[in-house]
Amino acid sequence: MTRMMRMRAGSLVTAMSRDRTTAKASTAGLAERLATEFAPLAGARESAIALVEALRNGDLAPTGPMGWMDVRISLVLAQESIARANADIPPAERFDTALKEVLWMRAGGMGWGRIAFITAGRNRPGAGASRKERG
Repeated sequence: MTRMMRMRAGSLVTAMSRDRTTAKASTAGLAERLATEFAPLAGARESAIALVEALRNGDLAPTGPMGWMDVRISLVLAQESIARANADIPPAERFDTALKEVLWMRAGGMGWGRIAFITAGRNRPGAGASRKERG
């Protein structure tokens, strides 16, 4: 191996190690931001961080490990679903149920758009009524 090749290899290894630390820092930042956004639904910030990490690692999701965007989309869809649902059930139970429904639909092969359509339609007043019945 020539001196030039060793220098290039050393530069490459250094660059790769920097990327790993940057990736870990940005991963923690993303988890923190998502946890802050969804902490009211999860009950506490620590619970929200644990939820986000469990979804990300695939510990909770029947779909397996999820990307950051998938984690956010699933949490937003669950949040919107409980916003339209019955107020008789405590928020933590509603959130848990809504999130499980969203995740199982995703695991069944549905796309996010279809899941959003179904969860919005199911909770909308008059969703099951025909056009004549709605007026």
